[in-house]
Amino acid sequence: MGSLIYQLPEDVNEIRRVIDIIPSGWSQLDAGLWLPRKFYEEEKAIFKQTRLDYNGKTGERDVFSSDDLAFEDEYSEREKKPVRKSNILDSTRVSVLYSSISFSNIGTNPNKISIKTAKTLLESYIKLWYKGEIVAFRVEKNRTIYQPSERFGIYHSRDESSGIILLEWIDVFNGKRENLEGIVEELRGLGIKEKGLELV
Repeated sequence: MGSLIYQLPEDVNEIRRVIDIIPSGWSQLDAGLWLPRKFYEEEKAIFKQTRLDYNGKTGERDVFSSDDLAFEDEYSEREKKPVRKSNILDSTRVSVLYSSISFSNIGTNPNKISIKTAKTLLESYIKLWYKGEIVAFRVEKNRTIYQPSERFGIYHSRDESSGIILLEWIDVFNGKRENLEGIVEELRGLGIKEKGLELV
């Protein structure tokens, strides 16, 4: 197994260009995004503790009641309430600032929500300053999502350090460094700084 690590740009437009590099033909994409603390401190019009979820298997877009905090605080130690479907909010409203956005199983049923469509949606949420994690997988035929050949991850940092872009190949599942070469070249073309190479 090996990985390439890059520094995630701070500029939202540059991050959107990184998202656009994710191969639309890969097997699956999952993501979780939250509004940052500044939106709560500035008392923006947020539907607090509400999550908008895009389900790639069913194509449904639903709103859930979710025990969300600001992005920087989301993984603090606390007992979280379970996520439950909400009947209060209309999930067709696109101008709403939900406290979190999730994408699950995107690409598993391209006739519902394709990875290409999800990338466009993710770029729009990044433009609104949502932060979190976006992970895409390439999985070979007859393997499961838990046996990916390659992974492409975008991770914002919850502190003052820079976020990272993580490219991984898992050789036991036939993953290869050369399969990521196109992505590497596009990142270089954007001037993304490489932080290092790790081999396990």
